[in-house]
Amino acid sequence: MADAILYYRTVNTLSNTTNATTPAALATNFSAQCLSFTFSDNILETLQFNYVNNVIDIPVPIADGTRKINKQENGLKSIQLIINGRFKKPSAQDSLDGDITKLINMSKTAQVDTSHIFGVVGIYAPSSPEFSLDPNATSSNAGNPTSGTITPATKGYTISSWDLGYMSPKVRTYDFRVVLSFGGTWA
Repeated sequence: MADAILYYRTVNTLSNTTNATTPAALATNFSAQCLSFTFSDNILETLQFNYVNNVIDIPVPIADGTRKINKQENGLKSIQLIINGRFKKPSAQDSLDGDITKLINMSKTAQVDTSHIFGVVGIYAPSSPEFSLDPNATSSNAGNPTSGTITPATKGYTISSWDLGYMSPKVRTYDFRVVLSFGGTWA
C-alpha cells in the first residue's frame, strides 16, 4: 500500500491547526509525529479491521429440558485496526534511528490527552479510505491552538501493542505489526 501515514496529534497539531490540517501537511511539517509508508522504503502490507459486538448469551434453565438462550444487547465491545508492514533496514551508521525509533516514540507518547480523549493516533490510507481516521479535535484559533477554545475529538485510535521482527542479515527489512484500538462514537 503506497502513500499511507500513521501519525499522532497533540494539542499543538489539532486537525485545523495551521500547517497540520491534513495528515500529509502533518507529515511535511511535523515529521517526527509521522510514519510515512512510501514504496519501496517502508511498506504497509495489510490493514485488518476487527469489530466485536458486546452481545451476551444468557442460558435459561427450563425444567422440561427445553433448550433456550436469551440474548442481551450491550452495544459495541471493541474495534481494532491491525497494521502489518515492513521497514527498510537502516544502514549501520544510522543504527535504529529513523522510522523504528519513531514507532518506539509514538508508542511512548501519551495515548490520550485533553483534546483527544479517545486517542491521539490516526491513520491516512488513501487507497483504502474506509480505514482512514483522523482524530478530529479543533481549536477556535487555528494559528495558535493552545490559546483558543478546543473542541475535543469524537474519535481516535490508541496503540494497543506492536511487534518488530528481523530474520537474518540477508533480509533487508524489518517486519512489523501495530494493533490500534478505536475509541469514540462509531457511526
